[in-house]
Amino acid sequence: MTQNQNIKDIAIITSLIIVIISLLVSHSLIKRDILPLFATIPSDLLYLMAAVISSLIILGSSILAYRKTTERQKIIHGKRLSKDICDFIKDQGFVDIKVLAKRFNIKTNEIIELISENLGKEFYFTKDRKTIISKQYIRKIIIEEIKRIR
Repeated sequence: MTQNQNIKDIAIITSLIIVIISLLVSHSLIKRDILPLFATIPSDLLYLMAAVISSLIILGSSILAYRKTTERQKIIHGKRLSKDICDFIKDQGFVDIKVLAKRFNIKTNEIIELISENLGKEFYFTKDRKTIISKQYIRKIIIEEIKRIR
């Protein structure tokens, strides 16, 4: 499970807990157990207020979850880098192509120590099947991307 999926799961669970708490609080308010100030407000209006507040809380936590999952995905696949390469780079902990550029040796055109057991079809391997050999098209694509950023 990726870090983004964990953040989404936590946000969903948190928003469900907040909804349950807000419904319990609104039910208590409607029964006028907590605040006697609300005794003068009609019950329908209290239900509407509770629904609006819980909807705003759900919307806020959804926006927060979306922002948390997208803010770290700075490597974007497109014409230059394919989705498989970007996913592999993200899985290795390189959330930004600039971080990868620091680990990339331009003189030898090799990616330094990117190790994974589950590699995509686009990658070529050494005999021990742990280190990526930077073949010409991968080498060219990554060098172009790094030069574009620098």
